[in-house]
Amino acid sequence: MSRPTTTSSLPLGGRLTLAWVRCYTAGLKGAVRDERCNEVAGDVWDHALDLANEPAVSRAIARRMLLGVPADLSWRTEQVRRHRCAVRERVSMTDLDTTGRRMVGISFVVGVLQVSLIGTALAAALLSWFPEDSSGADTAMILIALLGFLLGVWGVAALVRTRRLGCGLLAFATLLMTFPFYWNPGITALGIGLGAVHLLAFTLVRDSVEHVDAATEPGAMTA
Repeated sequence: MSRPTTTSSLPLGGRLTLAWVRCYTAGLKGAVRDERCNEVAGDVWDHALDLANEPAVSRAIARRMLLGVPADLSWRTEQVRRHRCAVRERVSMTDLDTTGRRMVGISFVVGVLQVSLIGTALAAALLSWFPEDSSGADTAMILIALLGFLLGVWGVAALVRTRRLGCGLLAFATLLMTFPFYWNPGITALGIGLGAVHLLAFTLVRDSVEHVDAATEPGAMTA
């Protein structure tokens, strides 16, 4: 039996399947959408060759479509996620205004200096630290500062590639690194100021990423 020549000559199950694939690929990038539609259409047309038992073929195609709905929706979610990740990776320094670029640069420099200074201070403290002669409060303060140092190192490293994560980590690390010196107003004020630098950079980068997110909604992915 010859192959059907038009969509209208397909069994009902085949027509429903083609309608469904057009539905869940709507809004995706053209190449991705077309590839998926062509893949499913080819499968449907292959099944439709068996026109000697059209009702059974139609039911088989429809059943396969229904069973595949969860996988289809999962596929679409993954495509949207990949697209957003790809666009976010293209958010480089040129996507920020002059103030944003400067703040991110300042945040990076400040972060490097913070990590260097606190690392030096921690090394000196640990070399002269004897747990048996230290109070629980002293031990806790050293551990808090150490955690702040580690987060600061992570923040500086992350800032090179993921600016929002890096600025956020540096802001939190500044809080931890400053806390052990809460008794010193000067250091506390300096910590608050440095934390504000990281938070401002974080806010500027966040606004840039939110702008990208608006551009990567399903309706904007067809470009």
